[in-house]
Amino acid sequence: MSGFLHGDDVNAGQMKRDVDYTWRLAEVMARAGMHNSTDVAPLLRERGIDLSASQVYRVITQRPERVSLKLLAALTDISFAASRTL
Repeated sequence: MSGFLHGDDVNAGQMKRDVDYTWRLAEVMARAGMHNSTDVAPLLRERGIDLSASQVYRVITQRPERVSLKLLAALTDISFAASRTL
């Protein structure tokens, strides 16, 4: 993962760094015993996230370009809760 720019670099426009990430939600879910997107949908609903079945499937299986902080927090909470029960 690339670093962040300091104020002088940004203001001068001298340097641009790409920030990248690897989306491993499916791996995290599998480790927690959740092997289908249908396992996650009700857990998201419990946390106030109401997505269609296809949206849940896409967020699990594809690297999203944008994710709301609320969705990210819900997924983190689900992962944390599942890891505590293992």
